[in-house]
Amino acid sequence: MLGNAATRIAALAPALASGRRPSPHSAAAAAAATALLLHTASASASAAAPSASASSVPARVIQVQQLTADFRAAVAIVEQPIPLPLKPNHVLIRNRFLGINASDINFTAGRYNPTVKPPFSAGFEALGVVEHVGADVSHLRVGDAVVYMADGSFSEVISLAAARSFKVPSLDPAYLTCLVSGLTASIALEECGEIKNGEKVLVTAAAGGTGLWAVQLAALQGCKVYGTASSTDKVELLNSLNCHGINYKTQNLKDVLKAEAPTGIDVVYESVGGSMFDTALGSLAQRGRLIVIGYITSYADPSAAPKPTLDSASICRILLGKSCSIRGFFLMQYTDKIKAHLEKLIQLVADKKVKGFVDSRKFVGLEAVADAVEYLHTGKSAGKVVVELPAQ
Repeated sequence: MLGNAATRIAALAPALASGRRPSPHSAAAAAAATALLLHTASASASAAAPSASASSVPARVIQVQQLTADFRAAVAIVEQPIPLPLKPNHVLIRNRFLGINASDINFTAGRYNPTVKPPFSAGFEALGVVEHVGADVSHLRVGDAVVYMADGSFSEVISLAAARSFKVPSLDPAYLTCLVSGLTASIALEECGEIKNGEKVLVTAAAGGTGLWAVQLAALQGCKVYGTASSTDKVELLNSLNCHGINYKTQNLKDVLKAEAPTGIDVVYESVGGSMFDTALGSLAQRGRLIVIGYITSYADPSAAPKPTLDSASICRILLGKSCSIRGFFLMQYTDKIKAHLEKLIQLVADKKVKGFVDSRKFVGLEAVADAVEYLHTGKSAGKVVVELPAQ
């Protein structure tokens, strides 16, 4: 479909050819020399195409140029060609779908690594097509669809170590949801939540990208699942997934949980923060586990975030009184678990045992990434927000 990768790369630079000048004393000699020159140039161009002789591949990337949680103000689109030839263990991937995450604005604000200063490339994950493989790469071929996680994925083309990319059956963006969203849910529930069949699980922001994964994985585990959402449509979506959807804007979450789970919630998958965190903590059963995977209410503007009502003494009393715990989770501190979990999640989607939900709002092109990030933070999305890049 995409054609030969070497031919594509070779076409990026003109082929070089040389020939002898014709003698001024002979028209016949001039014609012969011209024919020789055309023949030599043609042969040279033909040889150049399969050898990928171009010195670089043009690529545009989204680059962070100032530290701020205002994504649009933080970034600019710049030209950043990828040098050729590739490193022997690398692949060249042309991105087709980019994954948008709430934490993209934490990254542009410099909250994850304060020692890194602009400029640096943005984006965490993408789905694309392999266009070129390094000499030592054997498990991937040109034309393979792959997903990967890497800083700088908000780009048209990327070069990265082949071991960091995972083959998927197709360019269906459902497979993109397996990365940050799916892996966070899968590893956090297993490693931090230690969920067991029959336990009661509460998922906050349950209709979001990672929330929908947590809901489905907990249900597959045989748990009784509750999920919070902000609209009737989202609650209906949750109800269709064997989850008791709760509209926290029209219902009192504390009262609903007390009525539905009078002995408490065994595992909470929490990403909201503020008063939602307080209610979730208070709902825990004896020896319950609350997993903090985010605090989205304070990402954009920490000073404007809802303030928690529980002080440290109150939190300690709850933890001591119920022998329960609060456990933080950050995906990049579980890199040893990623391969096994990602392969499992890809297979679950392929087998249609789990659905990789993608939000219905369409965003196309690198220029639309800022729009997509802002849309995610409106709270209107359901499933993974993605940006499509046109095929080249």
